[in-house]
Amino acid sequence: VHVPSVLCCARQGVLELEGLLSLGVLANKARASLVDVGLLLGLHALRFRAMGGGGGPVSQNVRLFMDVAYAHTDYDFGNPIPVGCTNPAACFSGSPWGDVHTVDLSPGASLVLNDSVQIQAIVPIRWQAESGGTQTGLTAGLIGMVHVQLSESITTGIGVGVQSELADDALVYPEISLDWRLWNGARLVTRGGPYQGARAALLLGPSDAVQLELGVGWERQRFRMTNRLPNPNGVGQYEAIPILAGFRLNLGRRAHIHLEGGVAVNGKLRIEDSAGLLLRAQDFDTAGLIRGGIRIDL
Repeated sequence: VHVPSVLCCARQGVLELEGLLSLGVLANKARASLVDVGLLLGLHALRFRAMGGGGGPVSQNVRLFMDVAYAHTDYDFGNPIPVGCTNPAACFSGSPWGDVHTVDLSPGASLVLNDSVQIQAIVPIRWQAESGGTQTGLTAGLIGMVHVQLSESITTGIGVGVQSELADDALVYPEISLDWRLWNGARLVTRGGPYQGARAALLLGPSDAVQLELGVGWERQRFRMTNRLPNPNGVGQYEAIPILAGFRLNLGRRAHIHLEGGVAVNGKLRIEDSAGLLLRAQDFDTAGLIRGGIRIDL
């Protein structure tokens, strides 16, 4: 079940920069469809993401907006020693993948019915592939949501999304968003998107100037691999549940920075061939996470 938040209203402009460092170890227990071997290796991932967007009204009730993002993730698997792997395409030998590039485009529109209700449609488009890939890493989808302000303290949204998948059937999933001011100094929000995954966060602080943030979520990255042998144009996948704590510091009314750390649990890596046949699935142990970023509303 995919329950990201796509809360949003059209905005004049936004610029956001984010960095993520992940350190972990692949577990020595593994499951695979073609081979069954155990590996122990270090896993390091460093990601940088830049996002911008903007929009505005085209009539009294209709608004158009567009978000654009680019991310670069560098995976380092250390120097693993494969044991008993007769099919290199199915093993995490050497480095199964390296740098992964991600480009996101999300055009959308919202229809304001009244002060409390608006309907929103988004067309998320993603290209995600390893450096040197020749086969397409393009996927796209459609999201429809209804946002309702139930009270001065609660705004919620519900809808449905459909999304194509690399070498797999399309996904149909619910969309849920929530922004709930529990009491003065405490706020519960959902965050995420159709590709980044889902997250719920609790913001604590006597004012908006400095806030403590506690969050838990789900992340998945699925991308086209390079055309090199022995698994040309295969599909790689990273999945984990991040648990994070940190702080958010507002720099005036239009900017804020955030820094947080924590762990990624229930981590899983997958390698599939170009048609989506599973070659290898590997768990990795609890990994440390450090994340930080800055956001500026223009």
